[in-house]
Amino acid sequence: QQSREINFNPSIICSTINTLNKDHAEIIYSIILHHAVLCGIDVREVIPYEIKLLPVGKGLTVKLEKLPIELQKILYCYIISKQRN
Repeated sequence: QQSREINFNPSIICSTINTLNKDHAEIIYSIILHHAVLCGIDVREVIPYEIKLLPVGKGLTVKLEKLPIELQKILYCYIISKQRN
């Protein structure tokens, strides 16, 4: 299995994630939850990575520095793929 290092710009994640439509925002949250489950976090009991849920319909607040670097790179790849479409 070949590994390829991803050079990413965290500011792209921050600036883009705030402008995503609801569908893409839900996908981002699903990716975060999936990553947490793979890391052994029980997402039924805990909201991972210090994510703050805003009032109903207002979304959530994610501090990028609280996410593992691996997860930041995954989100970056997802965002870049959506920008290319």
